[in-house]
Amino acid sequence: EISTRDWSSDVCSSDLLKREIRNTDIVVVCIDAIHHRISQLANHHAKRYDKPLAIANVSSNTGVERAIGRALNGDPAYAASSKKIN
Repeated sequence: EISTRDWSSDVCSSDLLKREIRNTDIVVVCIDAIHHRISQLANHHAKRYDKPLAIANVSSNTGVERAIGRALNGDPAYAASSKKIN
């Protein structure tokens, strides 16, 4: 079961976030769509409930898919962009 929630428009409730994370399999945080405090809370609760966590730079399908792959493989939560800067 996949549960998604758009936290960009919700008032951040630590209890609600805690409940959502406790009842999920993995946590993917799209940092382009939320406030910093929400990402901190998500990180805290994911660690507390021993849930795999991954950070997506953007909320595009590809960004989220890559983050899910990192979470499932136990890779680091954050991966820098692979674009080469000239």
